[in-house]
Amino acid sequence: LSCGKHKVLAKTPTSRTISTSDTFAFNERFQSKMRQFRIPMASLDDTDKKGRVEEDRSFAIDAATVRIMKSRKVLPHVQLVQEVLQQLHFFRPNPKAIKRRIEQLIEREYLERDAQDQRLYR
Repeated sequence: LSCGKHKVLAKTPTSRTISTSDTFAFNERFQSKMRQFRIPMASLDDTDKKGRVEEDRSFAIDAATVRIMKSRKVLPHVQLVQEVLQQLHFFRPNPKAIKRRIEQLIEREYLERDAQDQRLYR
């Protein structure tokens, strides 16, 4: 309410961040051309966005990997990574992250390595 578009509250000291020592008061100079306006809710968990994005991306990598393996049945590692990169064109996952996710899928028994050739996944 003090840092957004509509400054309904006056904050001292004036800055974009809020700390526990800040004080707030009603901004008597506040005016709006509109009779009604929306004030968005403040988000408390702003710091967790990067972790949330990484978690969502790991789910996307898992889903693409399982989708590819359901359709192809057996693939070598290099080809699987290439197809995952091709399917996830909306972000560029790191090949190391894809390898980590494949290892997680093997641990959770969604995938398995071939008994004769360790570079093949089933």
